[in-house]
Amino acid sequence: MIDSNTMPRIIITVPHRCVDGIDDNGCDKNAYEYAKELVKYLRQYKCSVKFITSRAPHFIPRSQCDLNRKQCRSCHMRNEVRKALHSGKKKDMFLFDIHTFPQCAAGTVFPAGAELVIMSGNTKKFAKDFFKLIKRSVPASSHFMAAAVNDIIEEAIVDFDVPAVLIEFLDSTVDVRPVAATIAKWCHAS
Repeated sequence: MIDSNTMPRIIITVPHRCVDGIDDNGCDKNAYEYAKELVKYLRQYKCSVKFITSRAPHFIPRSQCDLNRKQCRSCHMRNEVRKALHSGKKKDMFLFDIHTFPQCAAGTVFPAGAELVIMSGNTKKFAKDFFKLIKRSVPASSHFMAAAVNDIIEEAIVDFDVPAVLIEFLDSTVDVRPVAATIAKWCHAS
């Protein structure tokens, strides 16, 4: 049950997105669209949502600078993330970094049959807790993976003590509603 008296503050980040048909790594084609859907449903679940992505005039292609790596912390999008992390109380703040992966990566980079992958970098505590909940709402197609370091997640957890999780969606049609409901449930309960 979602407590309507509290309003968690959720930061949704999309560091990579396909802009004007330019997709320079084969991944994250639909990350922006999935994130927009998550934002819409999270607001229905009484969550305050800040949506941050690389956009004009500050858009940076992944081939120039991978925005979820430490060397890109000075970029505009990452400064926006830090500004959002600095604002307000940390006890009701959460960050979700949204990505997508192509079908051809399922069974190779990602587990076969995966439609949703919860990933962790060096700090696994929040990702594992979130995965336990997501596994109940999207049981057959959800997986947990340790991943390479994602500096957006690491910075939120280590420097700001804000729970943060990386979510990878399959690029084909995936219903985000159960994911949004799980995010809202986890954030309201924390």
